[in-house]
Amino acid sequence: MTLAQTRHFTRAAAELHVAQPALSKHIRSLEDGLGVRLFDRTRRVVRLSRAGEQLLEPARRVLAAVDDVQDLAGQIKHGMRGEVRVGVTPTAPASLLADVMSAFRRRHPTLTCRATQASSEDLLDAIERGAIDVALIRVETATGRRGIRCASIFEERMVVAVPRRHRLARRRSVPWRMLAGEPLLMVRREAAPAVHDRILAACRTAGFVPRVAQALHDVHAVLAIVGAGLGIAVVPASTRRPGTVVARPLVDPIVITTLGVASAADRAEADVDDFVALVKSVAKLARSPA
Repeated sequence: MTLAQTRHFTRAAAELHVAQPALSKHIRSLEDGLGVRLFDRTRRVVRLSRAGEQLLEPARRVLAAVDDVQDLAGQIKHGMRGEVRVGVTPTAPASLLADVMSAFRRRHPTLTCRATQASSEDLLDAIERGAIDVALIRVETATGRRGIRCASIFEERMVVAVPRRHRLARRRSVPWRMLAGEPLLMVRREAAPAVHDRILAACRTAGFVPRVAQALHDVHAVLAIVGAGLGIAVVPASTRRPGTVVARPLVDPIVITTLGVASAADRAEADVDDFVALVKSVAKLARSPA
């Protein structure tokens, strides 16, 4: 390529930091291997032959592909494998995952993140069998999982989400007992067992069995129905709510849940470690006071 641009053996050799005879020998060897003359040579100038002009663009593409392979090999060597498979529990804040994936893409533009949603328990199973690399989960579900490395990101209270005109919206805080008899909208247990079980346990502690009106797979669908005035819901405080819904902290008892980031304890990979570090950094920044 350099010789085609400079059209001069001496200048091309200088740019390539090789001796001119070595460059000439390399060009002759290349021509012999291809079976065509690539350059027309005169005493004053060297220019591409007709065959050389036809082969120039394909050669550029081949060299670019070689560079890509070398870059990918370097990434693989240092644990950057091209894709990070990320899992997220339905009760994790969607904005956190979006911010982390965006920051990861800026830091590693050649890598991609592929996200999937499942319950915390299913995500931990997926990590253990190598189906995903890292996951945002509810930490409570990781107890007793020896093959899992789990770091807490933040603790948060459970809140009750109600329509703006609901009687509970006027209160600064809501005792759990005041939820008795209300149509409760929940995320299905198989989607978020840790949060689901904590809600039912808190209701029992407050002395009542909740009246579950509907159970859906997605927390955002639950909140949309709350906003339509068709029930109330109990969700982690970080869950983003539509403008038609307000949240009030629950008391008597105060229930805490912890969001965490999990990965395999026996696999040390640079891209996964960097993703975990970004989760912690982005979460800390998002929750820092302005």
